[in-house]
Amino acid sequence: MGLFTLVDRISLLRDCRAIMKLMVKLQRCPKPDKAELCLEVERRLQTLSSKGDKMPDAAMSVIIPIQGRDNDLYSFLQIVREDLYSFKNQ
Repeated sequence: MGLFTLVDRISLLRDCRAIMKLMVKLQRCPKPDKAELCLEVERRLQTLSSKGDKMPDAAMSVIIPIQGRDNDLYSFLQIVREDLYSFKNQ
């Protein structure tokens, strides 16, 4: 793995961490604030997805432990989208 791939992985992990923090906040916030937080998470997911598309080596090699499994970036995005969908339908 080259230096740039390592830097890209760190960047992707920071973005994932920020999204996970927003998801925790979303679980705890009152209903009126959920719509705004959902929009923020969606915006960050889109940004992260396009960032991952630009650096596929880093996106496929990044490991994000969530739901008891190790996931690459695209699996992480799918899991968060599913959770976000369930929040919107509450």
